[in-house]
Amino acid sequence: MEYYVTQPKDYWIASSAVNITLNALGEKNRIQGSVASESVIMCFVESIKAESEGGEPGNGDGLWYGPDHEPKRWPLTLSPTYFNSETHKYVYVAIPRSTSVGSQAVIVFPSEELDIYGRARRLQNDVESYEQIGSTDYFYVWLHGIISAPQYNAETQREERGWEDPITDRDWGILETAQGREEQQGSSDWFNYSQISQVVTFLKEIVMNSASSFRNLILNHKNLTDVATSDAVMPIDSDTMVATPNYVAKFYLSKVSDDTAAGKITFQQGLKSEGTTELEDTTVDGDIRSKDFSSGMPDGYGWKIDERGNGEFESLRIRSALEVIELLINRQQAQEGDTLFAPNDQIERVEKFVDEVTGETSYILTFKEKWEGYITAQQYGNILRGVINTLAAKEAGVSDVEPSDPGQEDDGKNKYFTSFMQLLATHDEDNTLGLNQVRVVLYGDDLVPAGKNFEPCKMMVVARRGCFLDPDETGISDAEKKSRRARQTVIAISTSDGRFIKLTNVDAPILRDTNYGTTLGLVPDFVKEWYYGGEPLAHKLEEGRDYLYAQGIIVQDFIKVDRQGNPKIEYIDCKEWVDGSTMAEPTPGHGIYLANEYNEETGQWETHDVWHDGKKWRCLQHQPVLNAGVYTYHEPKWNSLYWRMIEGNSNYELDFSSSNGYRFRRGYVNTVITPYLYYGDTDISADIAEQYWSWKRESENGASADTDPTWNARHQHMRSIQLTDDDMPSCWSVANRIIFTCTCTLLDGDNRIIIDNRIIA
Repeated sequence: MEYYVTQPKDYWIASSAVNITLNALGEKNRIQGSVASESVIMCFVESIKAESEGGEPGNGDGLWYGPDHEPKRWPLTLSPTYFNSETHKYVYVAIPRSTSVGSQAVIVFPSEELDIYGRARRLQNDVESYEQIGSTDYFYVWLHGIISAPQYNAETQREERGWEDPITDRDWGILETAQGREEQQGSSDWFNYSQISQVVTFLKEIVMNSASSFRNLILNHKNLTDVATSDAVMPIDSDTMVATPNYVAKFYLSKVSDDTAAGKITFQQGLKSEGTTELEDTTVDGDIRSKDFSSGMPDGYGWKIDERGNGEFESLRIRSALEVIELLINRQQAQEGDTLFAPNDQIERVEKFVDEVTGETSYILTFKEKWEGYITAQQYGNILRGVINTLAAKEAGVSDVEPSDPGQEDDGKNKYFTSFMQLLATHDEDNTLGLNQVRVVLYGDDLVPAGKNFEPCKMMVVARRGCFLDPDETGISDAEKKSRRARQTVIAISTSDGRFIKLTNVDAPILRDTNYGTTLGLVPDFVKEWYYGGEPLAHKLEEGRDYLYAQGIIVQDFIKVDRQGNPKIEYIDCKEWVDGSTMAEPTPGHGIYLANEYNEETGQWETHDVWHDGKKWRCLQHQPVLNAGVYTYHEPKWNSLYWRMIEGNSNYELDFSSSNGYRFRRGYVNTVITPYLYYGDTDISADIAEQYWSWKRESENGASADTDPTWNARHQHMRSIQLTDDDMPSCWSVANRIIFTCTCTLLDGDNRIIIDNRIIA
């Protein structure tokens, strides 16, 4: 494989597709950014064909044409990145070599120039070699952008990164499409024919002699038979006739100019007007009222104003002020949408700023004063969630919000859209801001629940949804830790979800399952997916019933009954486990064991506990199990679907066996290391598949950080490894020890458990 670094002719990305922010949150090694919705990278390298088409091994699906004879394209993604070294960084796009790896291309930042296969060039004593740095699962496309190493900035008085070689418009790629290359095929001086679109484009005016005509005019693969004028009615289902403008003007209403219908119009799905609607009104006994009017609070309709000025309407909107002597509210109180019990404000003005250097967009929000002397309670680090409906948005001057936009919620009447923001400064942190002003930045579309984030606007109501600052950060005071933890706690009423909610540790717009501390009402969907008694918990829950989900419950009395008030589920200690298959007549509790099932002998619902190998086990599924007419009895043991240990030594321990000891000297390293996993005193290593074992190498002083990732990539999904001198980096010495860490990941019921141990050389 030839060493080749990609050029702009090999790819294309829209120049507005990617936004990269350096020194995010004031940290020199933190990168944040966003990718515009539906953005892609197109790539075509002629020499890299797919393996299935004769390409070299390792090419996977290649970078040749796609099925439509156009360059292949991949959706772009960009995740927040934290650099683990102080070197300068190159901006690359990693494209999966095969669909088995994934379908998305990822923007990455290696520390040196790589070729298309992820290799770095090495030159020693005039001998050129290549080192595999990037994963062999990807092709690497360089965007010709280089981020500098951290340097001191006198203005900000801190170390920051800048663009050593910024990405220009050309660097986003100039790849020609196959259509552009083949557009000239089948062309002449007066027409072009495209084999891709199968369209003929005439380059000169066509003039025909009098009395001449085309033999056939074809529209949608059918011969045109006639032209409909204003003199006759064309059949409404005709697809072989075309209409003149006069015909359209006579028989159809216009949607762009004033028009009048000569006949009666019936609207089957209602009528919506965004302008002023002229209503027919009548006068009855001195009252002015709509044509259809009926008085009454619950069932009335229409409107009326009597001769004394009393009015009755469906609703009334007042833009400035309402002054009354007596205010009577004659309706039930109801809660709509989601209510957050947190600091909240309404936006009065929005100012947008774009940094000329980084391209980062930020906003200054001015909040409306709730009373004289009001100061916003929002703080640096808050995650703000703003909501506004389309009607209010149009009044605020937002005109590009369509009902079909993703991320909107429908309350049956208006559309709502949301904005998630990070609060970066208030008047306390930024002397340029007023008492009710904050500076915010938007989260990317891929970081919000609906996949579409909207800009903040006037009249939008914003509330604290969480806090993105780490409450466990070192170097901050206990008071600050307590404040951050409190701001990551959210109490809400969700009428759309049908529950009262307390959320904890909320540090991002998209909620994790672990954020749900307590819910009262309908349980969260992820709880329904848990397994209980061998089947999803959703099977145990009655549809529409309310439940309490909490991370912990402390009660004085806990009385468990069914819907009729009858006691439920007794846990019975059946003493030592007995193998029912060896008994002539096993009985419940003696050879047959129950899990949440009715025992006819005792007349109650029971779950049985037994003792076996010095441990106490609880039955999870009915024993025995009938399979093809034969009863199978299951012994209590680790990882059983039928039993769970509730008492005894259930600790996991990882230990090693070495074929040649644990003393390592350069030139004499050659040993096979085999890990063993124990559950209590039971060796369960053979039950763990290879894919759940992995090894990692790291230098104690970081001297081999550049070569460790390559070693680590080659030692994933394997249990035993052979260590030789080739596995010891050049920096290995007494001062620079090397640590080999083995990690085993296993599933114990619904819990993911990670056990590791290490060997120091």
